[in-house]
Amino acid sequence: DAIADPEVVDGDTLYIYGNPSSYSPAVVNKSLTLIGTGYHLASNPGLQANTLSARPDNLNITAPNVCLMGLDIRTSLDVNASDTAVIGCSLYNTRINASNALFAGCYFKLKSGYSSDTVQLSNAINTIFSNCIFEANNGFHSLKVPSNSSATLCYSVIRGTVNLANTDCYNNIVFKDPSWGLGWTCSTSEHHNVFVDRPDLDWDTVVDGTDNLLDYAGPLFGQSDSPDGKYELLDDPANLALAAGVWGDECGIFGGSNPYILSGIPPIPSIYELIVPAVGNTLQIRIKARTNN
Repeated sequence: DAIADPEVVDGDTLYIYGNPSSYSPAVVNKSLTLIGTGYHLASNPGLQANTLSARPDNLNITAPNVCLMGLDIRTSLDVNASDTAVIGCSLYNTRINASNALFAGCYFKLKSGYSSDTVQLSNAINTIFSNCIFEANNGFHSLKVPSNSSATLCYSVIRGTVNLANTDCYNNIVFKDPSWGLGWTCSTSEHHNVFVDRPDLDWDTVVDGTDNLLDYAGPLFGQSDSPDGKYELLDDPANLALAAGVWGDECGIFGGSNPYILSGIPPIPSIYELIVPAVGNTLQIRIKARTNN
């Protein structure tokens, strides 16, 4: 309803409130910024007083210059217009059919029982994935870049099969859990990545690039229990991933100049603690807020 309202015009910003159920699917046919509250909020306490995420069921972007932040998109995202920016969002099934899309600090999650690649491109030139997490169901790709598309994939954690054409791939960590399938095909440029040891696979047979850390079996991640915080690198001199990237940079989602933000908290002020007594004629209310930028 807000998107369709005639008072909402190109360049406007809509703030999407956290909700226990999903919002109805929407077509974003104006050049808008949509900002939600983040995701995995209960798993990363102290970030939002209200731990309900803003959950559109499906978004179909048909206007250029759309920006999404802090949304927990429950079913699918379709990018059908150029110059889309998706920052700090949780996504399941993502289809990119336009040029110059940016995905930064996103969590591409597997959807149990969903028979599809997690992220798939078609005629999508110059797509950038930075500081993202990729998962996939067995038998499907976590990311597929076909020959009619091109991409940059950097500072990410990849847990699933990828097939990358025309892709510059660097400063990533590639690994799997015992129950996951994993395959690797990169036909363009793969360098300064960490490929975690797999007893059933010799990375030398599938990785052609240079300066990669292959069959890495040393210390890697810390001890966090949150779905995204668990990918923070262990601060240990023996952890080679801390300096395995280009320019001796840290590999994975917390590396680079724009590190991953837990729960996709958008760069706007938020209330992270709110105490309001339920009874009494005089209420002592306590509010704590931060800028997040």
